[in-house]
Amino acid sequence: MAADIGQARSFLAKERLLHIDMLESIGRGHADLICASDRGVLLYNRAGTVHMMSAADEAAAAAMLDCLPQSALFVAHSLFIWRPQKSA
Repeated sequence: MAADIGQARSFLAKERLLHIDMLESIGRGHADLICASDRGVLLYNRAGTVHMMSAADEAAAAAMLDCLPQSALFVAHSLFIWRPQKSA
């Protein structure tokens, strides 16, 4: 998934209220866009030092999760993005 600002805005605008934090981050110039497609967006908000992600489906979420650093703090905009850790 490449990082295209037009695709990011288009995807996020489909559910503007859900994604208002991500759209504002882009609009204010606080976002480093990591991945964007018609299936999802992953960005890093420098002002809040947090990653933000929204995905259309589990496959898109899994692909973007692989782009996150291990210790990343992130905001998920879809319930299926969260992967519980298995206890040892």
